[in-house]
Amino acid sequence: MSAPVNEGSETNSEHISTSNMSSDDATLTFVVYLLGGSVVALCLIMKVPQIIAVVKSGTTKGLSLTSLMLEMWAFTILFCYQFANEYPLSAYVEYSMLLIQDMILLLILLNDQGHLNILTIAAFGIYFAGSTAISMGMLPSSIMYMLISSVTPLAASSKLIQLRQIIVNRDPGPISAVTWGIATYTASVRIFTTLVQTGDVAMLITIGTAASLNCAMLISILYYRKQKKTKMY
Repeated sequence: MSAPVNEGSETNSEHISTSNMSSDDATLTFVVYLLGGSVVALCLIMKVPQIIAVVKSGTTKGLSLTSLMLEMWAFTILFCYQFANEYPLSAYVEYSMLLIQDMILLLILLNDQGHLNILTIAAFGIYFAGSTAISMGMLPSSIMYMLISSVTPLAASSKLIQLRQIIVNRDPGPISAVTWGIATYTASVRIFTTLVQTGDVAMLITIGTAASLNCAMLISILYYRKQKKTKMY
């Protein structure tokens, strides 16, 4: 005779398995939102140390205007693309905060270099019009894909230009190590949260590249600042 099947036991096992999965999912969701919250909180102040450093030093020497403009455009596309695709706000809200801080830095640089004029105002108008078009999904999907694909080279170029300037000058100037330390952390966290929340391959490549270059920037700043202090003694 075959042994009787304990249907109640099987049902209980399935229930326990389902409960464990639900518990794991809940834990993962909590971790994602906790990390995402830390990113958002840090992005509120990420560029503040850089702004303070520039104001205190009284010079923007060492900061690349081209690098900053490329970074702004990359952040703009990242924010608008994810907004248009209705991704969870927690996955990209920090870009709006970074854009505001970058805008302040840009105005400081433009003023310091004597570039604040009517052409600059016109350029800002075009920038805001383009940003609105992307955010509202007014562009064809082919152009949207082309834009998000351009973020990696834009962001990489931005960081490489600034990195090259540090290496050529052998001096980071007023560039803030704290800002780049925060940038390295937030980009690293976003690799994980993007993988869990959306799995968007284009976004993962973009953020992964950013994390690597942010780390390279941080190391360069710390290295050349230490070298400069060593020479002083």
